[in-house]
Amino acid sequence: MVLMHVVKQGLRQAGFDIIRHPPALPLVHHLREFFAETDVNVVLDVGAYLGLYCRMLRSDVGYEGNIVSFEPVSRSFAKRSS
Repeated sequence: MVLMHVVKQGLRQAGFDIIRHPPALPLVHHLREFFAETDVNVVLDVGAYLGLYCRMLRSDVGYEGNIVSFEPVSRSFAKRSS
C-alpha cells in the first residue's frame, strides 16, 4: 500500500495518474478533474465531523492544498471531541 502511494505520487508529479476505470467513486474522479483544471489552493470543509471528506481529498483525490475543516454543530463537535 505504501509502495503504491509512492508510485502514484511520483506519477502525479510527472503529470500522470493511475485510476480505476470506471472510477470507483464518481465524486473522486470529478474532483480530480476539477482540481487539475482549476487553481484551487484552499478547501473549506464545513461540517467536518469525522474528517472523512478531508481524508478522501488527500488519499483518493490527491489534493495537496490547504484544507480548513470545522464542525459548526456543537453536538457533532462534542461527539468527535470525546
